[in-house]
Amino acid sequence: METIKREGDSVPETALKKLEHLSDRMKGESEYVQMKYDLLKIRLQDKSDIIPENDKAAKRVYDYFQENGNGNEKAEAAYYLASVYRDLHDSPSAVSFFLQSEDLSLQCDTPDSTLLANTYSQLRGLYEAQYNYNAALEVAKKEFEIARNNSRLLCPTRIMDVATCYILLNDTANAIKYQDFALNEIIKSHSEEEHSDILSELTLAYFRQNIKEKAVFCKNKLLNISKERLPEIFHHNLGVFYLESGKLDSAYINLSYIFENPIDPSYKEDASIGLLMISLEKDNNDSIKKYARAYIESAEESKRFMKREISLNARNEYIYHRDKEQETKAYQAAENAKRNLIIAILGFISIVAIFIIIFQWYRLNSLKKINRQKEIIKNKNTEIRDKADLIEEQSQQLQEKDEMLKEKAIQNETLYQVAYTKKLKENGGEIIEKFLLASEGKDKVNDEDWQSLFSAIDGLHPDFRHAVLERIKKPTEDKIRIAYLLKAGMTNPQIMAVTDYSKSSVYRKSDSIRKALPDFLREEEEEEEET
Repeated sequence: METIKREGDSVPETALKKLEHLSDRMKGESEYVQMKYDLLKIRLQDKSDIIPENDKAAKRVYDYFQENGNGNEKAEAAYYLASVYRDLHDSPSAVSFFLQSEDLSLQCDTPDSTLLANTYSQLRGLYEAQYNYNAALEVAKKEFEIARNNSRLLCPTRIMDVATCYILLNDTANAIKYQDFALNEIIKSHSEEEHSDILSELTLAYFRQNIKEKAVFCKNKLLNISKERLPEIFHHNLGVFYLESGKLDSAYINLSYIFENPIDPSYKEDASIGLLMISLEKDNNDSIKKYARAYIESAEESKRFMKREISLNARNEYIYHRDKEQETKAYQAAENAKRNLIIAILGFISIVAIFIIIFQWYRLNSLKKINRQKEIIKNKNTEIRDKADLIEEQSQQLQEKDEMLKEKAIQNETLYQVAYTKKLKENGGEIIEKFLLASEGKDKVNDEDWQSLFSAIDGLHPDFRHAVLERIKKPTEDKIRIAYLLKAGMTNPQIMAVTDYSKSSVYRKSDSIRKALPDFLREEEEEEEET
């Protein structure tokens, strides 16, 4: 099995088939050997991107090794149980068991450095998905430190994990530092083909950071790689690079390649937008019609693709949540969240498409008028510049005032949340603490917890439930829960963490609830300010 395990690091699908041929031989083996077999099977399925239906097998292996395994076996079992929860979209449980795997590894005299580095990599991905970029950076740097002390693990991919976190945090200086490190590693190891995906990513990153020499350098390295070894995203990124550089012909060639050879519906959709913009710039009516129609079709294809993806994942998620919560409520919540997300995405795409078409139409007409009035504009350039300076100065002043108002709003919101949460803790006791832990991904809540929260808040505000049911339009269960979490002083990100609702759903519904219940959701803040 050790040979199969090593083979699984490079060709997991082949290794998994070989392992399955050993299944009959396992029946006569000891429980320990059978559990090692099951753990290896879960590992290879994870590397082969096979999504489990539930956590039963991984939980059984985890329970066994926590009782009978050594330190590294305990850490590995916790790691793959966390991976199962990650695939089942149970982020709080995934984070919890990845952190447990980290603790178990660090307690070993000789920890498995590869497992520990991969644990930090998984945590980084989960934290980024939760928009917790500071936490993502922290674990990415830990992953990098392990790799830097182990030449076998040091690779451009792990270095770029740190650079990506800095990019997300808008820390350009540190992002460039790690980008340079990754680029130097690629050049030093002559691994341009192996890491062509990183070179493609670096091309756009350097260009948008206005480091054009390195952007061109990375682009030229990519152009020297054989077409078969180029990453799927190559022509897309190169097309965007040329488009933002103003090289429309080169952009057209690369985006046309993506358009004619789409590897993903979203890539064809992006290519259609780029080609539409180029056609509008060149005033080519036939191409404008072609790519506008193609954009609409690709948007519909993206919609169908998303529905297929949701359908593939829905069954596994349903089976898992059925074992954790009441079947009906769990299924309803998941389906409502997905439907709302799809509606929001399609609405956004439609608005963007309409905006682009209208904007380009007006722009073309404006250019014609500008050409006819060029002489008049030439005589008024000085006046326009003076007015532009005045507008810029006033805009700066407005921006500064807006920032001050935003800071004040954040301060008020923070004071409100602290004061009201304290008040609720005094009255609600353990249930409020549990919801706060759930908002940090450290606990999960069930239906009984929700009822306890409702009772705690109703005890403080007897009229609140009546107001929720009377004022909120179609007060569904998810709207009622969001209303009570808002009353408890939670922010939208905290609500997302507790409920697993989508970001767009939480923000939209919380806004409508605040408008429907302004007196109930702000009264504690007013009392705090008077005090």
